[in-house]
Amino acid sequence: MGARQSYLYLYLNSKDKEYDESVCKVEFKKSVVKGCIDFEVVTYTIKYNGKDPTSFDIYIYDSKETVYNGYYIFGYCSPRTHQVANKVEVYYSVLAPDKPLVISFVTESTNPYNCDFDKLKNARWDWAAYITEYLIKGDILDYLKEKYKKLNLNKTIELVDGNKETKDVKGFKQEIGEENKDYRIIYIPNGKESVLNSNCLFSSETKFDDKNKQAIVQNGCKDPSAKGVKNQIDPYYLTSVKGQFFDGIIVYFARDEGKKDSSPNEHHDKSTALYLEFIDLRKKDICFQRKDKAGCCWVEEKIEYDNDSKLLESLKKINDNIKEEVNTVIIDNKNGYNGVTVKPEDGKTAYKKYTYTFEKENKLYFIFGRKESEIPKINEGSLKTSKVEVYFLKIKGREDEQPFLISFEYKESPEKTKAYHFKYGFGFEGWIEFEVKKKDEKQTQEDLKKEIKNKLDEIEGNGSCSTDLHTLQFMAYQILTTDKPPPAPAAPPPKKENRPDLYVPDPTTQPPNWWLIIGCSVGGFLLLVALVVGYCIYWYNTTIKLLT
Repeated sequence: MGARQSYLYLYLNSKDKEYDESVCKVEFKKSVVKGCIDFEVVTYTIKYNGKDPTSFDIYIYDSKETVYNGYYIFGYCSPRTHQVANKVEVYYSVLAPDKPLVISFVTESTNPYNCDFDKLKNARWDWAAYITEYLIKGDILDYLKEKYKKLNLNKTIELVDGNKETKDVKGFKQEIGEENKDYRIIYIPNGKESVLNSNCLFSSETKFDDKNKQAIVQNGCKDPSAKGVKNQIDPYYLTSVKGQFFDGIIVYFARDEGKKDSSPNEHHDKSTALYLEFIDLRKKDICFQRKDKAGCCWVEEKIEYDNDSKLLESLKKINDNIKEEVNTVIIDNKNGYNGVTVKPEDGKTAYKKYTYTFEKENKLYFIFGRKESEIPKINEGSLKTSKVEVYFLKIKGREDEQPFLISFEYKESPEKTKAYHFKYGFGFEGWIEFEVKKKDEKQTQEDLKKEIKNKLDEIEGNGSCSTDLHTLQFMAYQILTTDKPPPAPAAPPPKKENRPDLYVPDPTTQPPNWWLIIGCSVGGFLLLVALVVGYCIYWYNTTIKLLT
């Protein structure tokens, strides 16, 4: 802050155009933080135009293009050559674009000086040599998440449906781009137990100002499922977000024409909702893209972008692709939903059929697990139908999660049938078109219908005795891909039973019992002595006595 120093001012509220400051030029760029759409960074690139950069003190103001109506946040003073900041980066949450979290001074010779905003604001100014005292610790993205959660007191929004009322939610509108066609409404929590009813995603009656001014979201939003409503999303798609808690929810809209005035009385249900972002700083964000004109088809899919230009390109692409109506078959929703009735057909042991009936004939779009499915791969874009039959295998009343056969009729002259079936062990990607196996003859539609019926009858007849789902899947695949069902495996020949071998005990290996041996020897000797004595007495009595 010596007399030789010049002042260079950066204005935090000037984010949309370059400007000249002193003899320097300041260029502006806004982008998304790498790897995370939840935070954005505004980069001020300083062109010193040949002047000595060490002679400039950088002062950061919270105003726009003037120091008189603002308050300076921090002064970065008297940098040495290796401390000269060629860029200053200011980090924000997309949920609070007017509240800086981190300011980074980027030099050519050192790592960026990533500093906590509040520490800089409390210090007001310091020599560049002491900037390390304000550095944050650890990964900047982790720091930004924790910093914002503390700033917002860790408040969250719970998304609900049904009759539960919206409570303690604020929102504001933010224009995207310069054509005034695309914009987003950002919902953030305003209380300890904030609740947003899903009806308010598209049809809120709240009036939002154009200058990021927050407004309390009004309760009593219209039910978007009524006929003629432009924007709607079936509760099926919201399964992964219903009852969950989010730091914020963002809805992206496109106007049919550029905005003509800045009145807050804009009716958002007249714009087209294109994209949803559910921001979760604890786990992961969940995003949905719209895929049809009526709003019956959404997919849980994230847009990858790193700045507003790429975001606008993606939004335009979504908007261009939904001009045409489609019939959406949600394979794992068998209860009916917006634009379709689903009728189950009972009576079979090995499989169950569901018939999806639509109001009009349109192209088909298949959804499974809230994502676009490769089932079936219909490349003929002109095929249109109003009825689709979906078949599931079942064992003991328990249905398989994924179908094994899909068929539908499409209008031509005459009406034609298409059918696709699964490939055992390959999931959705292996599905192939069903064809009649006939030699030297042309396949007719009657052949196809008859063959499908015969195959289903064979699956019912052969699969009703199956004991597990994997066996039934294999059998169904064999039946669908061969002329005849696979023969049952031959029973193994009876095995002759042989008499078991006698058990022969192993010879003992115990040591001899010497006491037994000695006892037997002594006993034998005494017996021999007794016999000799007895014989002698007998000989004496019979021989000697007679002679004498």
